[in-house]
Amino acid sequence: GQCRCRSHVVGRQCAQVEPGFYSINLDHYTYEAEDARLHQGSVVEREPPVDRPASWTGTGFARMLEGSWVEFHVSDVPFSTEYDVIIRYEPQHPEHWQEVRVRVLRPIPVSASSPCGNTIPADDQLSTSLPSGARYVVLPQPICLERGVSYTLRLELGCAAGQQDPTASVLIDSLVLLPRYSSLEMFIAGDPGSMGRRETFERYRCAQPFHAAGPSPVAEPCSSLLHSLSAILHDGVLPCLCDPQGSLSAECQPQGGQCRCKPNVMGRRCHRCSPGTFGFGPGGCRACQCSSEGSVSTICDSATGQCSCREGAHGLRCDRCQPGHWGFPACRPCQCNGHAEDCDPQTGSCLRCRDHTDGERCQRCAAGHFGNPALGSGQHCRPCPCPEGPSSPRHFAAACYQDSHSRQVVCRCSPGYTGPRCDECAPGYYGDPLQPGGRCLPCQCHDNIDMTDPEACDRRTGRCLRCLYNTAGPHCAECQPGYYGDATRHSCRRCSCNALGTDPSTCGPQQCQCDGRSGQCHCLPHVEGQSCDRCSPNFWNLGSGQGCQPCACHPQHALTPTCNQFTGQCSCRAGFGGRTCADCQEQHWGDPQRQCRACDCDPRGVASAQCHRGSGHCDCRPGISGVRCDQCARGFAGAFPTCQPCHPCFGDWDRVVQDLAARTRALAQRASLLQHTGAAGAFEGTFRQLEESLATVRDVVATRNATAVTAAHLTHATEELRRQIEEATERLTRLEGELTATQDANFNASHVLSAVDRGARALNHSLQDLDRRLHALKTSNFFGAYDSIRQSHEESREAERRADASTRVVPSPISTSVATRHRTEQLLASQRDDFNRQNAASRRALMDLAARGRALSLHPLNEKVCGVASDVPCTESPCGGAGCRDEDGSRRCGGLSCGGAVSTADSALDRARHAQEELRQATSDMAQLSHRVAEAKGKADEARLRAQAALDKANQTRARVESSNKELRELISHVKAFLSRE
Repeated sequence: GQCRCRSHVVGRQCAQVEPGFYSINLDHYTYEAEDARLHQGSVVEREPPVDRPASWTGTGFARMLEGSWVEFHVSDVPFSTEYDVIIRYEPQHPEHWQEVRVRVLRPIPVSASSPCGNTIPADDQLSTSLPSGARYVVLPQPICLERGVSYTLRLELGCAAGQQDPTASVLIDSLVLLPRYSSLEMFIAGDPGSMGRRETFERYRCAQPFHAAGPSPVAEPCSSLLHSLSAILHDGVLPCLCDPQGSLSAECQPQGGQCRCKPNVMGRRCHRCSPGTFGFGPGGCRACQCSSEGSVSTICDSATGQCSCREGAHGLRCDRCQPGHWGFPACRPCQCNGHAEDCDPQTGSCLRCRDHTDGERCQRCAAGHFGNPALGSGQHCRPCPCPEGPSSPRHFAAACYQDSHSRQVVCRCSPGYTGPRCDECAPGYYGDPLQPGGRCLPCQCHDNIDMTDPEACDRRTGRCLRCLYNTAGPHCAECQPGYYGDATRHSCRRCSCNALGTDPSTCGPQQCQCDGRSGQCHCLPHVEGQSCDRCSPNFWNLGSGQGCQPCACHPQHALTPTCNQFTGQCSCRAGFGGRTCADCQEQHWGDPQRQCRACDCDPRGVASAQCHRGSGHCDCRPGISGVRCDQCARGFAGAFPTCQPCHPCFGDWDRVVQDLAARTRALAQRASLLQHTGAAGAFEGTFRQLEESLATVRDVVATRNATAVTAAHLTHATEELRRQIEEATERLTRLEGELTATQDANFNASHVLSAVDRGARALNHSLQDLDRRLHALKTSNFFGAYDSIRQSHEESREAERRADASTRVVPSPISTSVATRHRTEQLLASQRDDFNRQNAASRRALMDLAARGRALSLHPLNEKVCGVASDVPCTESPCGGAGCRDEDGSRRCGGLSCGGAVSTADSALDRARHAQEELRQATSDMAQLSHRVAEAKGKADEARLRAQAALDKANQTRARVESSNKELRELISHVKAFLSRE
């Protein structure tokens, strides 16, 4: 299946070119007007835009006027056939240019046997016009040209409009010879292939993109046709012939043959500089950078880079004045009083003043000279005698002047010198300038003396005598005792030592001594800081004056081993206190070795927030009692905490009750003793009555606030108890004798019974307290429950009232709901038939739409998008289609051999990516080239500076030579005078 390819064409179908060769575009044979022979006109070069492609070709245009002509020499006709002539231009006139003629000048008459034998002389005379709103025009008829023959095409401009206008002009860009496709065999052979090619060529307008200048996209079907057309015209393809200096590669684009140019290089072969650049070479071209003020145009000579300068401008870029002038662009002569030739091109300051002059205009004498060097004064600059001239090593003056009255020379001494002739050392300096080679040097006191004080340092030895800024030493390089810092930087500061933390032996009556460099004071034990002003970690009590003491914080009860530096208080854990956290903290009680608990006291009834540290009992205010000090005490009435003392009669009754209570307790003890000894068995009934009476008395006594009734009841109970006791006493008297015998035996048991009695009393007290609390709890719970029940009852009554109102009151929500329901049922009944009819119509419409949807076919769309030729299943179609997926489940549409829109888009995307990569590479190469140019510029600047330095040295050498010659001439004259005297 390999086709027989033409020269340098490869591929099975001969559809590709070898590397280094290319197929032409239709506008390949373009002839630039600026390179043609121009009569009565001018060439206009134009820099290409940076942000968009140029709308012209070549370096610019040819500006033509009415009656002018331009001749294009054509000697590279590739194939004998007909060519369409295209004139590319840029209108400069608001109206159409009416008269335009193109003449074909043939070297010899056309032979009748040649391919152009049918051409008559009238065919070589073409006329057209140039519309003002267009950029190109295609001549109405083609011209026939033969291969191997050289032609001259003359473009003549007649009148632009109806009347002659000498100011009318037009910019002619180029003339293009487009091979006429309708004259080529591949399109007119008559076979189906040629007819299909012609139809494709005309359908996609393959020639249209090449009429105007600039890049234009070409349809994909046109590419293969243009490739075939180029191969027929040239019997193959053309070599790239990329210029090795201006191109980045020897290969060019396969279609069109455009080489990859270096920066600022243009042309298909990258063989010349773009307008506005120059210096074609291996690095491309450099920008002209013509001065906008001094040059006529921004375009320079492409070989030398010389810009076209305005009058008075000078230089390669027309950016400076001529030598001896300044003030670009308004250049004017330098004014240097005849002592210099050149001046600064910007400021006009004179450069390299001669004759010992100085100043912007060389208008004054240089340092070390005096006189009047102004032009026309008749004077010149002479050396200052201070004490000798500036060329002598014994010259110590910065300047001098001649007094206008005394005509004496007055010296202005250099720093460090004084005296009428600057032959003495000034204050702050030392030395002997009168000795050969002697000089005055600054006293080495590190700027710590008064330079105006004559006695600040010794004028002969330079020893510092009066140090300032708290410094000392022969060179004022140390801080005085009691100061520290860097004496060489004027930073000596007084030692700042805390007297409480500093060793007393290092302190005097006024200040303490410290390290001369760091300022560290001498601290007492466990004291730190530059000023000895704080204790070391885990120490305190700096104010003792003996050093700091350990914190000694409890290891378990303290949070950290550190403490307050002033009080020594440690940071204690919750529940612990004291300075070292060894005790319970405030408002806590218990054993700190085991556990500290918070005091549970009512703050309204305590006299002190601190409870008993051992038992935790609260310290109650007068009139308050209870474990938590939360109730009124005996003898006080009211609601806690507002307890008020009872009536004064309570005291009398209370004393009686307390006396009775004491007597009752004594009787109870005796009864308890008898009960435990076993002697009470015969008096069980009597003792039971006594216990009931005692219980009654005990309850009355335990009552906190007794009333009159209670007191009467207590008196009655006491009398009854007394009677019962008397009866029991009579019976007991009889047994007294018997008990006496056993009294000694029961003595030891009495102690045990007493302990049990105390425990019983404590238990009885606790039971009473629990009973009181239970009673209070029952009372509080009862009222709370009662409040809840009453609130719930009220809410239930309110809900019942609203429910009755919703049914009885009209209108109500229920009556409104019933009315709404009736209206809804009526609407449903009235609209049911309409709804059914509309529903049936909608169903019929949906069925029609479904039938039309089933009748739709995606075959044409698949063919246009994916390239599917017919209704081929997905498994057999190489191009896929709608709903087709590959083995991985991805959608499949288009392919290498498919002609759909997807394949075309993929191909365009690949070419765009390739172009992007080439642009990225070109950008990188341009950045490297820019870096190299910058380096070369830096080296050139460095070389210029070196050359300038060499020139300065040469000028200095010349000055020294002239001075030596002058001295030699004076010596010769002295010798001659001496010899003449002899």
